[in-house]
Amino acid sequence: MYQGDLIASRTFVTFDVYIFVAMFYLLLTIPLSLGVGYLERRLARSH
Repeated sequence: MYQGDLIASRTFVTFDVYIFVAMFYLLLTIPLSLGVGYLERRLARSH
């Protein structure tokens, strides 16, 4: 988020920068969340 603030202050295109930061965050967290859910289900079956 700090990098997003820095870019926004330099370019004065705040909305676009924050949309990009939000999309990047979602692109990282959604697959990781799905992967953790898969691992939890798989480990629960093995016990």
